[in-house]
Amino acid sequence: MNIAIVDIGSNTIRLNIYRLDKKEYSILFTKKYTASLASYVEDGKLSRDGIDTLKRTISSIEEVTQFVELESIHYFATASLRNVSNQDEVIKEVKDDLNVTIDLLAQSEEARLGHIGIEEVYGQSNGLSIDIGGGSTEIAIFKDKQIVKDFNLSDGSLSFYKKYVEGILPTQDEFSQMSDKVKKSLKKNSDDLPSFDTLIGIGGSVRAIGKVIQKNENLDSPLEFTIDQLKTLSKKLLKKDKKTLVAVFKVAPDRIHTLTPGVVILLEACKDFKVKTIRISNKGIREGYLLDYLNKKTTN
Repeated sequence: MNIAIVDIGSNTIRLNIYRLDKKEYSILFTKKYTASLASYVEDGKLSRDGIDTLKRTISSIEEVTQFVELESIHYFATASLRNVSNQDEVIKEVKDDLNVTIDLLAQSEEARLGHIGIEEVYGQSNGLSIDIGGGSTEIAIFKDKQIVKDFNLSDGSLSFYKKYVEGILPTQDEFSQMSDKVKKSLKKNSDDLPSFDTLIGIGGSVRAIGKVIQKNENLDSPLEFTIDQLKTLSKKLLKKDKKTLVAVFKVAPDRIHTLTPGVVILLEACKDFKVKTIRISNKGIREGYLLDYLNKKTTN
């Protein structure tokens, strides 16, 4: 049995097709579409061009998936549509024109599903996680395998880039403005919260950061690095270090403009919670959505 999950993000739209065999699953096919929906937000609304880009991407996905025998296909959106005031109109137009239903996830539901994906990899009972998306950042604290607090920083790597950066890479002033914004957002939410030695990251921004650090530091894996290595990357990006930029172009060329904003968010979050080590989960919200769907299907 094959099931397709489509994650409509603010920066990219990702199609994963999973093959299920009893209680096990594996990725049969994956494809990423760089739609950059957050860049089409004007006056709080997804523009006509943005809606058309979304519809074209969904049409392409529908064409790809018609050649695969699927039990079902599921589309969900997070901050990409949650943060725009015309979300209902966009979802209705997609349904009317393409006969595709988009499941718009609430912030708390996004955090819950991301945690299910993390638990698949690490299985730890207590900890701190971060999901840096294109349009928002979700931070969650979990205890006894349950989320006890989650909050949204309202900006992600792409929305930060759009708001603060004029060129491809930020200047010192632009970097400082982004840092200050993250600090203020964290201060509103993280007062009186415990510190954590380790943070678990999910999402494309954190994975790209891990790959660049692995390349620069000659690490065995991109799935774990230290706060000091993250600080070093931050300084090199700010100085526009040639070796570092070459590494970015090699491992994450489509994120050349959003990588530094992502680093700013991750670095300030790590400082705020006194994190020493960052681990990256290669499973996240898409796997969480799949497992949650299968669990509900079995229960019903």
